[in-house]
Amino acid sequence: MRLLLAFIASFLISGPAVAAPGEYTSTSGPGTPCVAIEGSRHVSEVCFHFDLAYDVATLLGEPVVESRLAWTISKVRLKSGTSTGEILARGAQHVDERVREAVNALKLTQGSFAGRLPTGNNPVWLPLKPGAFKASGEGFSFNTPGSPNWAALFLNEEDGCASSRFVPAEQAKAQVKNGVTFTSASICDARFANLGALDKVLEETCTVAPADGKACAPVEKGAGAPKSPLADALKGALKSELNKQQASEDGQTPPAPARAQTAALERAQAKLSPRREAIGGQRERALQTCRNSKPVRPVGGESQTLQLTATPFRDPCRDSGNYRACDAAREQKKRERARRQREEKARREARFRDELAQYEREIAVWPQTLATCERDAEASYRQAVADHQKAVEAEAREIERLERASKDLTKSLSKALRPGSQ
Repeated sequence: MRLLLAFIASFLISGPAVAAPGEYTSTSGPGTPCVAIEGSRHVSEVCFHFDLAYDVATLLGEPVVESRLAWTISKVRLKSGTSTGEILARGAQHVDERVREAVNALKLTQGSFAGRLPTGNNPVWLPLKPGAFKASGEGFSFNTPGSPNWAALFLNEEDGCASSRFVPAEQAKAQVKNGVTFTSASICDARFANLGALDKVLEETCTVAPADGKACAPVEKGAGAPKSPLADALKGALKSELNKQQASEDGQTPPAPARAQTAALERAQAKLSPRREAIGGQRERALQTCRNSKPVRPVGGESQTLQLTATPFRDPCRDSGNYRACDAAREQKKRERARRQREEKARREARFRDELAQYEREIAVWPQTLATCERDAEASYRQAVADHQKAVEAEAREIERLERASKDLTKSLSKALRPGSQ
């Protein structure tokens, strides 16, 4: 039956891929949606904007759901702490053209989404699978309508992607009757093709061969080395410090070769790389917390249905034939209930007005609040990176000092063990 409904719906609305009656665009929300990537040697996240077209209708008393999605890749994030840790798909960033082409060649092969309905503090989500995707920037996906059960149409959890609790069938029917619109949408799952080709291009254009397979900075056009990379900054600081130490030793020990300095630096970076990756993860979590703190408009007001708890009432007619007293008691009961309804309605409307006023105050300053939160998160991130750089410098100096001490001890022992030495 449901296959037949889906076929009929597909036949009725077949034609060009146009936007369904409802549409949500990711640019209306804060930031650019990003998806964590697994299995890539150098890419940690792929970020893209999307337009989600959807329609929920009924046919022969059963729900029919249609969804299509158009997406445009924005950037990829690398497993790297350098200044080129993000590669834009387009824009003013100057990177090797092969890298840019490989980024734009990524294909969205699988994806599931969830749209949140404007139900206030009682979250309701509509899960969607928009079908076969087109290439980035080339329009809406191809899909056919589906007909799920009423009892498996909407999800009722705070996280629309991890939910397994469905809205009851009667509530789902009422929601469809009132209309389905989205206030936000989440990416539940996304898989990409051509990540291997991007990894290969990144490895061919790295400024320094990654020691652990996790750090890769693409070469920028017009420069022999990346702009202000961490390695060069640490190498210069280390070289300056070592020269000072050597000058204070009356020239007895020759300066350490550049190769030894680089080896000490790479060993220090490899040793502290887990800490650097943790710093990047903390930054993303802090930024996501900022974006998730957007005020939610309260739901309520005069249209809210009142549900009062019934109180026990014994009909006097059961005990006597005094019908006048019975009628009077019933009228008193009606008046009491009407009074309670008016009072409860007044309380709810007052509470709703207070919540709405609070929401309007918060949403009015939300852009400034978000900017301040993100600015504080970025400042904390930059401070953490600076502290990490100092730690790498100190670790590299200690490695270099131990290596020099080891070489000096080896020379002393060799001299002491020579024939004829006292």
